[in-house]
Amino acid sequence: MNHELKYFYLKTNKGIFYYHQNGKRCYGYRITYFDANHKRHEKSKRGFSTSRDALQAQRKANRYVESMTTHDYTVAQWCQQFLITIKPIRKVTTYYNYKRLLDEDIIPYVGNVKLVDLRMNTYENQCISKLYQRGLSRKTIVNANARFQTVINSAVKNQFLKINPIAHAILSNRNQRPRKMIMNDEQLKKFNQNIKHHSLLVQVIFETLEHTGMRLGELLGLSWNDVDLNKRIVKIRHTRDNFGLRRPKTSHSIRTFAINPQLNDLLKKYAIYCKKHFHLDSPLIIRGKHGKPLRPNMVPVKLKQLLDECGLSKMKGRFTPHSFRHMFASRLISHGVNIIMVSKILGHANPDITMKIYAQSAPNQIADIYNAEKHIK
Repeated sequence: MNHELKYFYLKTNKGIFYYHQNGKRCYGYRITYFDANHKRHEKSKRGFSTSRDALQAQRKANRYVESMTTHDYTVAQWCQQFLITIKPIRKVTTYYNYKRLLDEDIIPYVGNVKLVDLRMNTYENQCISKLYQRGLSRKTIVNANARFQTVINSAVKNQFLKINPIAHAILSNRNQRPRKMIMNDEQLKKFNQNIKHHSLLVQVIFETLEHTGMRLGELLGLSWNDVDLNKRIVKIRHTRDNFGLRRPKTSHSIRTFAINPQLNDLLKKYAIYCKKHFHLDSPLIIRGKHGKPLRPNMVPVKLKQLLDECGLSKMKGRFTPHSFRHMFASRLISHGVNIIMVSKILGHANPDITMKIYAQSAPNQIADIYNAEKHIK
């Protein structure tokens, strides 16, 4: 007559069990694992005379399963596993930036490669070179490589790989785009004169960027509740991009500063316009047609158009909305404003960041900006 065996699991190792058969105590092991498609599997064996024998067999089985499961993973599957892991612990923008980059710049080129078969020459030839062929800038490719290195390092950390096989990948400097530019006094004067012929919205966008040094996302997230036009005070409390309105990434970005009378008067004029034309609950300052929030990509597009109109086409792609921030910071430094104060106005985490970005500005650029501040009205 057959009797069903009853297993007793050891407290010191939940995967080792013992049972009684024919008056003897025997041992066995059980392990569970998931394959590359996240399907659960189980492996067990019994008949060992000692717990030590069962433990040694369990360890051997674990090594075999690990080698099989890691061998089955493709780069694409590991990228998906990585995204699943970081989604609950990273900011939504960080997650979607990783997802977009992996889906567009990595997986199409090396996604089908087995994770354990990934080699540096494969990565350079099948991925990096393809990104250059697409016309991407070196900066974009460096960023893509940095994110993918993090993904592969996570595979090492989780013992799916012994080493990072692409750690020393060579990123060719071909297709390197020209360095960013800032406007001199004459160019800035032309630009400012030109925007006066455009809508109040255009004037508000570019004069605010020029005279406050705030980030584009901070401007797009600015609401009338953040502005005191009687005291000429602006509070930065939010940022907005394609993923919506949210708090800034760091607490240092939350700040309050004064604005000049020229910008304050323009905002007053624009506030009257908004009350007359927009009857919406949203307090956002920067709105597009019909009072809807302006799409972030519209600002750089408009900037290129303005550069064309005032004869500065050569600056397209080299002068961006963020360039106004650099100009503003350099202007403060050229006026002798304390670097700690400049750091606070810009919302940097510490003055070292400010120094790293702006302290090495070319002397002639500082002089141009200083002259522009004196002569441009």
